[in-house]
Amino acid sequence: MVVMNILRWLRGTVDFTATGKFPERFINLALREDIALINPIGEKGKLSSTTFVSDYRDLRQVARKSGVKLHIQKKHGLPFVIHKNKNRSGLLAGAVLFIVIVQILSMFIWSVEIVGQDTVSTTRIRQSLESNGVRVGAYKGSINVQETERKITLDLGQVGWMSINLIGTDAYVELSESVKVPEILPLDKPCNLKAVKGGQIVKLEVANGDKKVKIGDGVAKGQLLVSGIMSDADSKMAYFVHSSGKVLAAVHEEKQIAVNKVKQCNLPTGAMIQQSQLRLFNFGVPLGLAAVPQGTYNRQIWMESMVINGNTLPIDVVTHKNYAYEMQTISCDSQTAEKICHTRTALTDVFYMWDKNIISETAVLQENDKSYIYNVVYSTIENIAVKAPIELLD
Repeated sequence: MVVMNILRWLRGTVDFTATGKFPERFINLALREDIALINPIGEKGKLSSTTFVSDYRDLRQVARKSGVKLHIQKKHGLPFVIHKNKNRSGLLAGAVLFIVIVQILSMFIWSVEIVGQDTVSTTRIRQSLESNGVRVGAYKGSINVQETERKITLDLGQVGWMSINLIGTDAYVELSESVKVPEILPLDKPCNLKAVKGGQIVKLEVANGDKKVKIGDGVAKGQLLVSGIMSDADSKMAYFVHSSGKVLAAVHEEKQIAVNKVKQCNLPTGAMIQQSQLRLFNFGVPLGLAAVPQGTYNRQIWMESMVINGNTLPIDVVTHKNYAYEMQTISCDSQTAEKICHTRTALTDVFYMWDKNIISETAVLQENDKSYIYNVVYSTIENIAVKAPIELLD
């Protein structure tokens, strides 16, 4: 409906009334001449309707033949606007210039939208897109979409599939991250179970294979736990199997955390300098006179794009917040060092030991001339068996 109204406005329309004795004949003759009557409304001795400007001239001849009189009620559309302002050449030139500018701007990218990312950062994706020519202000005709998709996929490394769609002035980037599938040994391939680390066996759950250890045995890293070579009791013939199962062992693991008594580090001073910039495509205008900070600082960047009716315009307000840092000397006592070590140990428990059954955890804080040493000993129960393929010679 909106498109139809726009087309009618561009062609120009006339609202009119037709009065006379034979309005029905007027309608029939108009239809015979293929003249469009839009929304005709009949009243007693009168017909109200709308038609295009180009058809209204022919409609006057139809009116004479049918014995009715036409009266224009209202005029709409571009032809009447042009006629009204025909002596205003500047206005016409401005309208033409506006259309040309809009047409030129539609050939460039105004916004870049990225969807589908999870572990890969949006900043890294945008940097890769910009280095390959997909950025705000880029000419759409210069972008080879298929080649760009291939280059960015190789550049990021963690993307399994990517699609770049240039729709209007927007670039929609949709991607799917690749998932690393762990290597699984085929069930028809013979293998042994070996110890991935040393420990003392506490439980055997072997589904297939020849056990080479028993509960209570101490084993070293790389030691054979379950053999994939078995022998038939009757024929005394050896055959190969795909060993499977779990070998649970008590494992002792030690981790060491060191905290220097005196160290140099960059710390925030509390000073902050904010810089703002109004950016149109790749052209920026500073909003303020704040100078670039000297020395060491941490910069955080915010960008807000102008959006009208859901459409992103190539107008952004970019804000840089620069937080000043300076090198300071920090002294650490035993209590502070112990708190730091407790925090690091808690992080180790969450991110490194999450899949292990921790039986006990013992920590001892020691010190020397330069640092505090925090020794943590973990006692865990875990599956130490890992499959090792048996290579068969032809």
